[in-house]
Amino acid sequence: MDTDGDRATAQVSYQISGTEYREEFRLRRLGGPEHTFQRWDIENALRALPVSAVGLSSVTVAGTPVYPGQSGQIMVFPGRYTVRAPETPLADAEPVTVSTGGQQGATLTPRLRATAQEAVEKQLKEYLDGCARQEVAEPEGCPFQYSGFYEITSIKWRIAEYPRMQYQLTPEGLAFAQTAANGTVEGTARTMSTFEPTDVVRLALVVSGQITTNGTDVVFTVTQ
Repeated sequence: MDTDGDRATAQVSYQISGTEYREEFRLRRLGGPEHTFQRWDIENALRALPVSAVGLSSVTVAGTPVYPGQSGQIMVFPGRYTVRAPETPLADAEPVTVSTGGQQGATLTPRLRATAQEAVEKQLKEYLDGCARQEVAEPEGCPFQYSGFYEITSIKWRIAEYPRMQYQLTPEGLAFAQTAANGTVEGTARTMSTFEPTDVVRLALVVSGQITTNGTDVVFTVTQ
């Protein structure tokens, strides 16, 4: 180590996962030379670790939440780190282990959790079942209505097939669900027509909505 008053440089070699690195560290004395116990601060100890985590506002490194921000990188000591997505009910990602000084950074690909998809499917069925229980021509807040040729006196609805959903996570971290395959609702109406006293209609079910979390539960809000 070469010293010059309160400044010093040190040539250091170290290994990360079997790869050897040699670097020069710049040090600054803390407290002045008159202190009995000398302490030195390494001024260039941190290294930039590129992190790509589209849709995530933070990641977890060594158990600590960090925020890559617009720079797309975090500052860490030389070493090997596992970068993880934060624990939320909505999304997760496969953890990635990377080393400082390497050619590649950490890229996390968020995905909607399977448990979140199950919660959406459950809430969707409850929503449509609630619509079907409304024995009116136009169930309130529902994606179907009777529009036959006859004036009706009553109607009963039945969900013959629930729609199959597909899911999307946006770069902004928003989650959406939309119909990938239409469902079917069947309505049996009593009409005032003597020619066709019963009118049975089968309608396509198309539903979309946003998926959010209140911190503990997944919430599906229908938008169409």
